[in-house]
Amino acid sequence: ITVAYINASLNSHIFLTLSVFLQCLLHIVDSIKYLYGCPGNTEGIRRLVRGMDIKDVHDRLIGTKCGSKSSSCPNELALAIEEILKN
Repeated sequence: ITVAYINASLNSHIFLTLSVFLQCLLHIVDSIKYLYGCPGNTEGIRRLVRGMDIKDVHDRLIGTKCGSKSSSCPNELALAIEEILKN
């Protein structure tokens, strides 16, 4: 399930998947909350990307794997950003 909320008057985006809550303002990462994942890894990602342009975050994180898994916490964030960039 994917929910995207766009407030055009503020040019802000709030994005929620089963694993990531992402809030952006003017395509700048404002806040991220992971619902699952390694707490240290997700906290590190959150601190590193806050204030960054979402396109830069996407380009750095897309395709990141977690061991033999098909995705990862960074990749899930990149996929959430793809949904925002589509709108």
